[in-house]
Amino acid sequence: MSSSTSFTQTKNHSLENYNITDKLSSSKYSVYKGVNTQNSQEVAIKFFDFKGFTDKNYSNEVANLKKLNHPNIIKMIENVEETSAVLDREQKEVSYISFEYASHGDLFEVISQYGRMSEIICRTLFRQLVEAVEHMHSQGVAHLDLKLENLLFDKDCNLKVTDFDLSQSIDSTGLIARGTPGYRAPEVKKGVCYNFQVADVYSLATILFIMITGTPAYAEVNKGLGLEFDAFYRLLRKNNQRFWEIHASYKNDPDFYSEDLIDLINGMLMEEPRQRLTLEEIKNSKWYQGPVLDKEEYKIQINEYIQNKSQ
Repeated sequence: MSSSTSFTQTKNHSLENYNITDKLSSSKYSVYKGVNTQNSQEVAIKFFDFKGFTDKNYSNEVANLKKLNHPNIIKMIENVEETSAVLDREQKEVSYISFEYASHGDLFEVISQYGRMSEIICRTLFRQLVEAVEHMHSQGVAHLDLKLENLLFDKDCNLKVTDFDLSQSIDSTGLIARGTPGYRAPEVKKGVCYNFQVADVYSLATILFIMITGTPAYAEVNKGLGLEFDAFYRLLRKNNQRFWEIHASYKNDPDFYSEDLIDLINGMLMEEPRQRLTLEEIKNSKWYQGPVLDKEEYKIQINEYIQNKSQ
């Protein structure tokens, strides 16, 4: 057990049944790997400081995850409110959620380390992602923070969507400003989002672009007192053809992006939410309907992708 991490008994629950082995993340919440000493199950434990906004995010994540059951959505194992823990040498009152453990990290780490993926691997994974989001929406949940860091790889390198602390009911009121710069839809950035489902579609497009290219389509940059879309975003809106030509020039291949892929991403990145593709339209698109890998083929190709890029 890490010397900087310990837990104390409270009237509600104890974490003494977990052997904490590694810290997995500390960006927004502290996340640790744990092993249940009673059944040897590996888990990820996400801690919420029980104060301010984080207690609301904890309740939000628990409530929405309880509605979901899909092979490409992370499974919640247990949730506990208001226990006491020493995290990184500091005594805190926390709530926590334990999840199934995804042993291969997140998609951001994978692409950062190994580079862009082949188109057929991207399509195979993108289908997993779309089907997961389709299940969320069917259960009345919008994620609203879809990004590479929130897509985990399990032991078989299948996707697991995680981090539902910002998720919302699709029937919630529409004024909202959240999500991650570079992934969030324009209306989410502005805080005037009235259709959470198509906001998720926009984020799916930015994820697909990075999977295919290894680089983002555009960024939000610091300017003055806030964030503004960069020149690539403005070019996407004003001269769509030039946007794709410039991105293709970075690949030294004018035909790097197929017409089917361009049509799909353009439809998903429409600035006007009502003009954006629905999930059903995405699934019926030519690019989405292209070849994918079966389970065994995927295992072979994803292992080759990792091994070849490692050498």
